[in-house]
Amino acid sequence: MRLIYFTDPMCSWCWGFSPVLQRLIAETDPRPDVHVVAGGLYPNQNAPVSPERRAAMPELWGRVAEVTGQTFNPPKWADDFCYNTEPACRALVCAREIAPDDSLEFLEALHRAFYVEGRDITQADELHQCYRTFRPDQAGDFESLFESKFIRRQTWTDFEYTREVLGVASFPTLVGELGGRLHKLSPGYNDFEDVKSLLDIARERARQA
Repeated sequence: MRLIYFTDPMCSWCWGFSPVLQRLIAETDPRPDVHVVAGGLYPNQNAPVSPERRAAMPELWGRVAEVTGQTFNPPKWADDFCYNTEPACRALVCAREIAPDDSLEFLEALHRAFYVEGRDITQADELHQCYRTFRPDQAGDFESLFESKFIRRQTWTDFEYTREVLGVASFPTLVGELGGRLHKLSPGYNDFEDVKSLLDIARERARQA
């Protein structure tokens, strides 16, 4: 069984979903393989965040914190901050290319850097620092790959796969691949019990097929 996780490092509900996914993986036997796909929440944002959106963000993050129990600290964005998630998604794809088994853990590190530590992970230097802290022995590989045409293309391939191939419309989205079929387990945020129930149903159907 494989879980395919469509996410974005700068998606607040994805950060909120992190404990649900971690628990699901830990309590599923046998332990599933997990493939992380960078969905691209806002990959083309080149204009600074509007004053209205900036003012609304603490309330949104507060709502996610209330529902999920995750920590969110107030954003400390510069006046020219653009909510462009392409660089953070590219960093995630880059980490996946270097070590696929590390991608979920690095996603967690990016979430924490943005939502808890208040770091601007739209900036390449911050992303490099995140990876240096995460895997110092592989930081050189990350820095050489991050700006490469290959990783840029692969990032946009992730975006296209998310929307055009599977029609994912919200983040997070978790899909289970069982018996050659895909089963949506969490289109958007859901709590552990709901996701586990859908996974159990999908596994039973796969056994009966």
